[in-house]
Parts: sequence; C-alpha cells; structure tokens
Amino acid sequence: MQVMVAETDRLERLAREFADFGRMPEGAQSEVDLQELLEELGRTGVPDGVRVSVEANGGRRSVMGHYEPLRRAFANLLRNAAEAMQGRGAIDVRVTGDVTGCVVTIADHGPGIPEDLRPRIFEPYFTTKQDGTGLGLALVRQTIDAHRGTISVDETPGGGATFTIVFAT
Repeated sequence: MQVMVAETDRLERLAREFADFGRMPEGAQSEVDLQELLEELGRTGVPDGVRVSVEANGGRRSVMGHYEPLRRAFANLLRNAAEAMQGRGAIDVRVTGDVTGCVVTIADHGPGIPEDLRPRIFEPYFTTKQDGTGLGLALVRQTIDAHRGTISVDETPGGGATFTIVFAT
C-alpha cells in the first residue's frame, strides 16, 4: 500500500510538472515579498529534520511577479536541498537587495553537485535522481527567467550546493 501511495504521489507530481512546463500565468503581476515567502516555505516546505534560516539585509526584498510560480520555484529549490541532505541539516538562505535589484542565495550542506554536471542541471529531462523527472530545475529556471532573473549554482564552502538567484529591476 505504501508503494502505491508513493508511486501515485510521484505520478501526480510528474503530471503537474508536465502541465506547468512552458506555461506562466496570465494577468497582472503583484509585489512578492521574497523574505516573507522564503520564511514561510522554511517553516512548511521542508522535513522536520531540516532547519532553514533566512537572513535579509535592510534593502529591497521584493520583486514584481506571479506569486504561485515563484512559490513553486523556491519550494522546489528548498525541497531539493533537503533531499540532498537526506532530510537532516541546515539550509542557509540570504536575501539582499538595493535599488538595482534583489539577490537570493540558497545554500545546503549536502554532497554538492559535481562541477561537470552543473552546466546541465537546468536542462529539461536531465536528472541524477532515481525517481526524478528532470523537470524540477528546468521549471525553476523558466520561472526565474520569466521574472527577469538569472539562476546559477556553485559549491557551498565546506560542501554542498549554493543556488544564486538575481532579480534586476
């Protein structure tokens, strides 16, 4: 029964990701407070064994955009970080900004992403996970691009992966 429930969840996620791929919501954008969004996801979007700390400077911490796609993108990044650390450890999130834009970094302390794979992780259908669809990070990149941003990945000092998202004004 547990296998059926897990497989059903995986298939539902796959269907949702396929449906979302290539589609952004229409309509007016609104101001999205990134610090508030990331704090909420840090409380609700990771397993109990993962601690998410969100630090922010006193500058701009919001972007104009569509809340739900941004929420899904950041939830995916936090979920991936938690999975990389096998559900235990700390994720460090920093939100900095000024009049020129906003930068979000999400750093986990898992095994990291090998340097030779980093250029490919945002490609559709590329995955290193046994049960992955290869669409999660492709959707993240698409969402960030649609919000006039960029995303990159590097090594976390001491081990792990750090994703850097830059939103320009």
